[in-house]
Amino acid sequence: LTGFVNTIRPDTTFVSPSREIPAVPGLSFGVRTQAFLRLHDSITITVTHPPMGPGGATQQTYLSTIPIGPRINGYFLEYERDLVPGDWTISASEGDVPLFAVHFTLVDPAELPGMAGLCEHLSS
Repeated sequence: LTGFVNTIRPDTTFVSPSREIPAVPGLSFGVRTQAFLRLHDSITITVTHPPMGPGGATQQTYLSTIPIGPRINGYFLEYERDLVPGDWTISASEGDVPLFAVHFTLVDPAELPGMAGLCEHLSS
């Protein structure tokens, strides 16, 4: 929706392995990937989510790679419009071949006060 993709350092530490994510501004969530036999250099990442923004978009896509070495593909809750509770999925495909799909649930921060507080502390 913004027209660009932020790059996340592959050595970034995940705060929690949970797939329940508090809808906190500044929080990122995602998937760490790594290829073992060859570089996958034409990957489509699709983020599916509840309707957001003025047009009610439910899907965003971008091109990426899965290198021989770690890569993080994810979503950064940067704008108010991103803070949409519900089911989210980050998936990848190479042409018509699905590579992975990981499901997350964004929840009201009050449902995960410990994680929401930690995330607010990390983003400041």
